[in-house]
Amino acid sequence: MDNTFEDDETLLRSVKPIELFMHKDGTLTSAAFKDSDGLSVDRTGDHTLEQAVEFAQHHLTGVIVGVTVLQCKQVEAVVKYLPVPDNNYHSEIHRNEEKLRLNDRQAENLSKRAHILNGAKTNGQPSAESPEPTVISIYWPKKNCSDS
Repeated sequence: MDNTFEDDETLLRSVKPIELFMHKDGTLTSAAFKDSDGLSVDRTGDHTLEQAVEFAQHHLTGVIVGVTVLQCKQVEAVVKYLPVPDNNYHSEIHRNEEKLRLNDRQAENLSKRAHILNGAKTNGQPSAESPEPTVISIYWPKKNCSDS
């Protein structure tokens, strides 16, 4: 794997606790896409989406959400491949080449584009609310979110 990303590649992020990052209507808040150290994600890479979600569930807790590389480009964010010793799929979403933290507009627009890909899990085990780790949604909306 290298630093080349296809536009349709999905980037997976763990969001926990989901209750703090979800609006009453079930959509994610922009806070789910804010991190001063860069937004840590797992890339799909050579996995199918289902394999990538399963891999993420083995080393992450919380709800796995996904956005595509194209969606990151649409909000002018930069995706960087930054593997770590125990995770060859680790990547980050940055505001731009110089700054790590996404700005409010970028975080808000990615939160509108993101989809929940699995149910809640704790310590690598399915929770009572989601007894089986499965992909809930792999549909990407065609709606155009304003970049303003």
